[in-house]
Amino acid sequence: MYAKYKREKLFDFIKTYFPKLNVAKLIRVCKKYLHWNEVVYLHSNYKEYDNAVKVMMEHSPSCYSHDSFVNNLLKVNNSDLLYKAISFYLEEEPLRLNELLK
Repeated sequence: MYAKYKREKLFDFIKTYFPKLNVAKLIRVCKKYLHWNEVVYLHSNYKEYDNAVKVMMEHSPSCYSHDSFVNNLLKVNNSDLLYKAISFYLEEEPLRLNELLK
């Protein structure tokens, strides 16, 4: 209901009740209503770092955060995603590429 009608309360609800939530179902609902920040938060706390990075790259204007991106990228298992992240940084944030490579 928060995802559909009360967007401003959704993130607080997710932070408060995360251990009790059906995360997979909530991710689908948040994607349906285009709540990309919440999707990234759910993926990263559900330890799906690859998916969190993919969502940030696909929807960068609305959910990209440098700190969150780097923190999730450090935990990624897929090496191809690392190369895509470098390409993404060359397009989106070329001045911060050195920070990413550290």
